[in-house]
Amino acid sequence: MGAMRGPRLGFAFVVAIAVLVGIASPSLPQEAPEPGRGYPAADWPFAGGDWTSSRHSTLAEITTENVGRLGGAWVTRLPGGVSSRATPVVDDGVLYLSGGANVFAVDGRTGEPVWRWEAGASDEGVARVPSWQGVGLGDGLVFVGLRSAEVAALRQETGELVWAAPVGSTPRQAGESVTTAPMHARGTVFVGIANGDSGGQGRVVALDAATGERRWTFFVVPRPGEFGHETWPQDSEVWRLGGGGVWLVGAVDPELGMVYFVTGNPVPMYGGEIRAGDNLFTASVLALDMETGERRWHYQVVRHDIWDADIATPLLLYETGRGGRTRKALAAMRADGYLFLFDRETGEPIVPIEERAVPQDEFLLTAPTQPFPAGESILPGCSFWRDRVPPPFELSCSFYTPPSRERQDVVALGAPTVIANCTSPQRAVGVD
Repeated sequence: MGAMRGPRLGFAFVVAIAVLVGIASPSLPQEAPEPGRGYPAADWPFAGGDWTSSRHSTLAEITTENVGRLGGAWVTRLPGGVSSRATPVVDDGVLYLSGGANVFAVDGRTGEPVWRWEAGASDEGVARVPSWQGVGLGDGLVFVGLRSAEVAALRQETGELVWAAPVGSTPRQAGESVTTAPMHARGTVFVGIANGDSGGQGRVVALDAATGERRWTFFVVPRPGEFGHETWPQDSEVWRLGGGGVWLVGAVDPELGMVYFVTGNPVPMYGGEIRAGDNLFTASVLALDMETGERRWHYQVVRHDIWDADIATPLLLYETGRGGRTRKALAAMRADGYLFLFDRETGEPIVPIEERAVPQDEFLLTAPTQPFPAGESILPGCSFWRDRVPPPFELSCSFYTPPSRERQDVVALGAPTVIANCTSPQRAVGVD
């Protein structure tokens, strides 16, 4: 997925619990019987709110009629002036979030700190910077992914470190880290491993929530003899550095016994010439067995990705009515704004997907077609950009226009710009 995407602005303070000025606080709805099941209300145990990653709350006191009367309840500054981009998770009125090299617990009613966890100043501690995406809750613990390619569990009441477990390579490879906010369901913690596009292999890992013991690992790039390995060159070991980092929080359906993640681009990011084939399971939706980590189904949304065009937003589980029955579904949006909808039990597309021819580059070994679901992209199309590209540049209307050093005057929708180095006796200039 390249450099991490997301908001660029951090906050050196937390502003929380906006209140309705002049309106009494409502009684809180009944909590869901099992954290993660159903839309959240009083609590928010995961970065996405619940197992489905719905990002939806059933709280209804704030409406379009009274939102104009909202006011801040409190402001608290995080120690050391650190910033946070994390979505706080909430349990029983306490907010938990990562910020800088810390995890914080903050009283949601007053803004007062409850506890602060710091990894420490040792070499080991310095590497244990928490993921900016935040934390997850479960079984009285706060789970957090670390840049040291570890997952840590903290005592929810005190912030005490209970366990820290490595989930990457041994020894750890440069660039490996846990960037996903952990998901917890029925005694198991699920995280993804990213690799910073520095090589290595993305993976999904399941851990015992009580002990940190690893239950299974699914490698995004298949090993020799595994399904999908044939989509990588068979005359080299480039697959060992194949990428497919798992950058984003997953979703869980315990009733179906499946956990879902999306995967990032292959590596080298734009170097398609050395990795012939579709390069499974990069740029894909993965449905894995919760108990074993075995692949139940997958769908690759970009074949032989040379555009960093994978899924850049968390997937979503939802339910839809069809044929008089409720159907469990999954939605995932590709970087070009096309929305893929699947039956999350079988992987069957809910809306038709067609293969469309895309521009080709013999050197980069481009895939002849790419999948497109029925419907339109949510992003502006070619007509929007046609009058915005000044000469001598030319507009290509395909998102899948291969980058080219021979045609540096072509501007494509979403395609990367080749870095050109220009030199003169007076100066050297790099243009991106």
